[in-house]
Amino acid sequence: MEQLETVRLTLRPLTADDLDRVIGLYGNAQVTEFTKLGQLTRAQARTTLEEHVQRWRDRGLGMRAAFLKAGGDFVGECGFFSLASRVEPALRYALLPPYWGSGLTTEAVRVTLDDCFARAEPERVWSVVQAPNTAARRVMEKLGFRLQEKVEEPKPTINFYVITAEEWRTREPTGPS
Repeated sequence: MEQLETVRLTLRPLTADDLDRVIGLYGNAQVTEFTKLGQLTRAQARTTLEEHVQRWRDRGLGMRAAFLKAGGDFVGECGFFSLASRVEPALRYALLPPYWGSGLTTEAVRVTLDDCFARAEPERVWSVVQAPNTAARRVMEKLGFRLQEKVEEPKPTINFYVITAEEWRTREPTGPS
């Protein structure tokens, strides 16, 4: 459950102390526009956070809070959750709107995947992206994920992206981490 670092970010496992951060993130309508969770109430955020903390205890893999190294501002989260339909971990990330388009998402995802494939050694990692979320699709494609499946009902279309451990190890690096 170690802390991860990139050029600009520090990421650490979410803890119970992150409740207000999670509420701020998932209480933001722009952030939740493309999430299954939608905007969370305080009670829902607490339950979600408790699940993340438990996932770290049970599996040693979960969601991390992301902070700017310069100044320490909370920017969002990045990590893994479980899909009912898949055995392997599923990637999820969400950044606050002021940090969109800065490359921080790609930076956070890259170091998170490096850690996952090195420590947990899954055969593959999934990511679920609503088709209208072009920014999230670009991040997946930039990092070497490939579209595996589209589920068109219920609307909106859901894209399942995947990358194998071998694909991750042999990909062409993209930008600083």
